[in-house]
Amino acid sequence: MIVRHFRILLQVNDLIEKHESPKTIEKKLKQHPFVIKKTSQQSRNFNNQTLEKIYQELLNIDIGTKTGKIKTYPANNNEFQLAIEQFIIHCCK
Repeated sequence: MIVRHFRILLQVNDLIEKHESPKTIEKKLKQHPFVIKKTSQQSRNFNNQTLEKIYQELLNIDIGTKTGKIKTYPANNNEFQLAIEQFIIHCCK
């Protein structure tokens, strides 16, 4: 869900910079108007470069999980939780 949210943020921010209307953004991204409205408001807090860096960090966490660099087990996913917590801390700087 975190990846989805930042992906939509990045897409909306890009389309806003291209001066697209909210209705056009809704149609292009196939998202509910409420999602576009809230995401548009949130996207003002970021520029595209920052969103791309955040998205890249999330991609690195995903790749690390799938390749075994970040160990996850049904009974113990501490490494994954640590990676997500570090990501959140980094985003809050």
